[in-house]
Amino acid sequence: MVAAAEPLAVGVGVNVLKAGGNAVDAAVAVGFALAVTYPLAGNIGGGGFMVIRLADGRETTIDSDEAWEAVFDANDHWSAFPAAWDDPDRSLEQKQFFAALELCLEALPAKTARVFLMREHMGMETDEICKEMAITSTHCWVLLYRARMALRRCLEMNWFGKEAK
Repeated sequence: MVAAAEPLAVGVGVNVLKAGGNAVDAAVAVGFALAVTYPLAGNIGGGGFMVIRLADGRETTIDSDEAWEAVFDANDHWSAFPAAWDDPDRSLEQKQFFAALELCLEALPAKTARVFLMREHMGMETDEICKEMAITSTHCWVLLYRARMALRRCLEMNWFGKEAK
């Protein structure tokens, strides 16, 4: 399972796992992806430290500053170039994706779907949505969270899961 604040970063982590990587590989890849797709989550240039509990119960640590040294040569060039990413807009450009999204939106409760569309499609601010729907800002954010989680599950089953097959 991979979870992150940004769907493209989740996809990167899932791809790492599908390619045979482990949870640490996926976590590092998601961190890099978030640095690009969701900059508020952090950045690539900073150091980091990770404590990992292994399957046998032992704990170990990773100091990312040391890990970085292995990625670059003495002249600060890549030791091996990173693999190119697939085009992230590919799924969005396909009519079938929008059909799957529409089915997923139709499966949401009406109020939840309306709040989601007002925010994500129409670009309305929270206070505008709250006034229009006669709800509190907390209720609005709960509805948006539920919509995003339900849409994610639905699209994983009806779109992204089918793409992987």
